[in-house]
Amino acid sequence: MNNKIFVFCISVIIIFICLEVLSTTLFFILDKDIKAYQYYPGRYQKSIDLGYELTPYWELNHDTLHEKFNSHGFRSPEVDKVKPENHYRIIITGSSIVYGRTSNKHTISSLLEEKLNKLYGKVRTIEVINAGVPGYNSFHTLRQFDKKIKYLSPDLIINYQFFTDLSIIGHGNNIAASGKFHSPADMRFRKNFIKVIIDKSYLLTMLKIAYRISNLDQKTRHLPSDAQSFSSKENDSNNFNKQFDIKEQLTFFKSNMSALANLCNNYNIDLMLCIPISLYKQANTPSEIAIIDNYNSKDQILEGISIGNRIIKEVSNTTHNTYYFDISKKIRTEISLFDDKYHTLEKGNDIVSEELKNYIVSNQLLLK
Repeated sequence: MNNKIFVFCISVIIIFICLEVLSTTLFFILDKDIKAYQYYPGRYQKSIDLGYELTPYWELNHDTLHEKFNSHGFRSPEVDKVKPENHYRIIITGSSIVYGRTSNKHTISSLLEEKLNKLYGKVRTIEVINAGVPGYNSFHTLRQFDKKIKYLSPDLIINYQFFTDLSIIGHGNNIAASGKFHSPADMRFRKNFIKVIIDKSYLLTMLKIAYRISNLDQKTRHLPSDAQSFSSKENDSNNFNKQFDIKEQLTFFKSNMSALANLCNNYNIDLMLCIPISLYKQANTPSEIAIIDNYNSKDQILEGISIGNRIIKEVSNTTHNTYYFDISKKIRTEISLFDDKYHTLEKGNDIVSEELKNYIVSNQLLLK
């Protein structure tokens, strides 16, 4: 009996090893990067100053997605700390919307750099650095400016950010009062032993992928028709904000934007404040509604966006070298631009970068 159990165990191990080798080979042949499917791919590292940040030199080479970080932990090509002569340096700050859900070359920053160099490249070199980090809010941006960005001597900072701040609207002012803008026990670093084991195995990762695809197929089997548009209803449940005035809750956002504007002014850096585009609008198609997971709170979010725009407009009016740009007035948002309710894909990034370029050109910021 013991011999049979031993033989069985050895056979299982051999079969697992063979399947593991086969799975590894299949990943290689299909040009897949296992990091694209891991629970803990190493994209982030702990930071004393920022709570967490992008891991310098981290790279993902997937068949449909390429991500690469420079030595500063930015999703951009390497940048000299000392800005070369005749270079104009732009840094775009924000969260995952700036970071992007496309390959490096199709992010807002890369496309903006390409467009500006086509116009000004013969006169001076334009650098556009992607400082977006998923999950960052305005508290992170302020700390990021102090710990990293100011040392790169940017000529212009574009703060393309708002929805992470809107997500913490219930306790943003408490964060400001306590000074603790991040959790030392961030979920990004709380590892599950079973998930760690799955991450190490190509075979188990393949099984995980198959399971996810099966679930996704079941959820998307019946897609909604776009034959009719729906407007937000007056009796929509208010999960977003029921007890407090949104303007009062966004006091922390106003304070952080004012602080950022004053810092930029002190360092003689131009600052553009801009709230990202989104699918939040008065009328949505069924397909749009399907990917807006908090659609019942749309009215409150639209109100928050309106107040956010008024806040950054006021900051720009009261601070030198600060510019307000309502990009939503320039772009007709539709589902083809987005991966979800506010993360833009290649087409959306191209349109956003075009409008940012137009604003920079029309205000002659590069000629100052």
